[in-house]
Parts: sequence; C-alpha cells; structure tokens
Amino acid sequence: MIDQGSPPLTREDREELATAAINADRRNTPVGILLLGGGVLGLGLVLLIASFFSIRGAKARWAEDTDRVGKIQRLAEEFDTLTLAANDTTNISAHEPIPSMLPDLQRIAESNGVVVVVPKTSYSTTMNTGTRIALFVYTNVKDDSLTDLLAWVQRTTDSIPGMRVDLIKLSLPANTATTTATQWQMDVTFARTELVQ
Repeated sequence: MIDQGSPPLTREDREELATAAINADRRNTPVGILLLGGGVLGLGLVLLIASFFSIRGAKARWAEDTDRVGKIQRLAEEFDTLTLAANDTTNISAHEPIPSMLPDLQRIAESNGVVVVVPKTSYSTTMNTGTRIALFVYTNVKDDSLTDLLAWVQRTTDSIPGMRVDLIKLSLPANTATTTATQWQMDVTFARTELVQ
C-alpha cells in the first residue's frame, strides 16, 4: 500500500493549529521574569533617588552642625579669655575702665592728622565673668593717606592698654565729583575688655 500522507487540513484545522501555536508561544515567553526584572529595576531607581536626597540632606545638616560647632568654639575661647582677664591681677591696668577714653581716642586721631567724629560706643556685659566688652565704632573716616589711617589705628592699639581692632574695612571710592581718586575711606571698630565695677 502506498502512503499518500495525511489528509489535507481543513480551514478549521488550520485555525486550530495556528491558535495552538500562538498559545504555545505565549507559554514559552518569560513574561513573569520580564515583569519581575522591570519591578526590581524600578525599585532600584526609587531607592537611588531616595538615597541621593538623603545624602543631600545629611550634607546640609553636617554643614550646619560644623558652623554651629565653630561658633561654640569661638564663644568658648572668648569666655576663657574674659575669665583670664577677670582673674589676672598682674596686669589689671589693661582691663580697668578708662574714664577719659573718648578724649584719649580723639587726641590720638588728631596727633596722627586724622579727622574723626566721636565714635558710637556700646558695651556688652558678659555673664559671670565680671567683665564687659567696650566697642568704639568709627564709620566713614576719610583721608588722602592710607599710611596716616593705619598709623592712627596702630597708635590707638599701642597707646591704650587692652585695646584691639575688632573690625576694619578699607575702600577707595570711585572718582566722583565729591571725592578725589586718592581719598581712602575706612570703617574701624576698636574693642576693649574691661572689668565691671
């Protein structure tokens, strides 16, 4: 007998075979694994973004804490200085109040050829040290000679016991109708630790 092969497929058989092939192909595609991989990738991305913001926040807090520690250390050093000044009986004159302070400051400025007005004066008492800090603020002091201005500052700190420069700002204004190109402008604050009596 001669094998003539399988009988020809009908249209319904072909559709059934195509549907079975599509279903088998779907079963062979690892959709679950792809979804799981995508989910893990998405979770990793979310964690990466969250850690980035967490690191930024930690850096900001670290900078604030570092600044706060620096301020505390400066205050502690100032407190130690004031405590030593209050307990220093060998050099008590450097911290005693000077009743003629303002006329002395004026006289020193005049002797250096610098024209100044009476400074703004303020006092800040420190707690439990028996001392206070006296501030003498000069603003907008002008002179053609930078040397004269700096000599006045130096002579002030040399002539008055315990006097120091707390702040100094120098500028050379632009040439305008009211100033000359060589006129220096200075703001200076002198500070002195004094015993409270």
